Amino acid sequence: MRASIVVPAFRSADTLRLAVNSGLRQTVAEVEVLIIGDGVDHATRRVADEIVEQDARVRFFDLPKGENRGERHRDLGVREARSDAILYLADDDILLPHHTANMLDLLADHRFAQSRNGYIGADDRLELFPADLADPGSIAWHLTDPPRNSVSITGTAHSRAFYLGLDCGWDVTPPGIWTDLYMWRAFFRHPDFSGATHHEVSTLQFPATVHRERAPTEFLEVMHRWDAFSRLPDVRARMAVMLDEAERRALVRLTMLSTDVSMVAEDLRQRLAEAEAALAIALAQLPQQHLDDVTALDEKDYAHRAELDEIRSSTSWRVTAPLRWLSAAVASSSPRFRP
Repeated sequence: MRASIVVPAFRSADTLRLAVNSGLRQTVAEVEVLIIGDGVDHATRRVADEIVEQDARVRFFDLPKGENRGERHRDLGVREARSDAILYLADDDILLPHHTANMLDLLADHRFAQSRNGYIGADDRLELFPADLADPGSIAWHLTDPPRNSVSITGTAHSRAFYLGLDCGWDVTPPGIWTDLYMWRAFFRHPDFSGATHHEVSTLQFPATVHRERAPTEFLEVMHRWDAFSRLPDVRARMAVMLDEAERRALVRLTMLSTDVSMVAEDLRQRLAEAEAALAIALAQLPQQHLDDVTALDEKDYAHRAELDEIRSSTSWRVTAPLRWLSAAVASSSPRFRP
């Protein structure tokens, strides 16, 4: 067996067959698919059992609902795999036929690999999640908080032996971080980590956050349409064209964003310079302003004179006088200085 494709499944009776069949339809014939059930419903179980009966390369682990997203079940899947190349596939995504071959090429020299990452948008266009796992800067970016991630579970692969050498594999994810990123960070922190990102997009991903407006039947139609696309003899060339178009759109958006950020930064620099000038004036006028502040107090209230003298002589009164003056100046100035 050359590659093992791990498919975590929950309640995906409508899409599971499309996902698994795409994993079996690889140019590399020596593959197995491990369906990792995490408390699946009856309909999903029936589909999984039918797939197992139809193809001996598929195994189904019908496990009870695990804690959180059933991360520990994925650990079982990796340990049960019969190859050293572990690939992942979500139960509502599709692998293109050359995906496994691409990942095996990278895993020959690296311990962690991914397809060029992206997804199919609601407008049927490819959108990118750029990353380069051979770049230490990209790895550092994924290790920085607050969490950020451009490594999806679909399209990611790693060495089984390297996984088994980690201090901890798939485990219950703490709050505040995505399940997949929590696992990937364990790889990224390992001193012997070596990663690579393939130059091709070889997956069709349909994230729920993008397609949430679609009814289940409409989303299934979308998957069937793209499943037919994945079977075209020239799908690789077609994906290359889609990637080129996606890169052009991303470059345009990045250019506009960079220009906007530069303009905002320049405006902030000007405002800072004006604020510093106003503060300098405030500090220069501090003695007179301090006197005015004191005079404005009601000194006719002799019962509180001793208390007033104590306040005026305190360090906090002297220190906060510029802030009180500057607050009044900002409130009465032009709108651009107002919060």
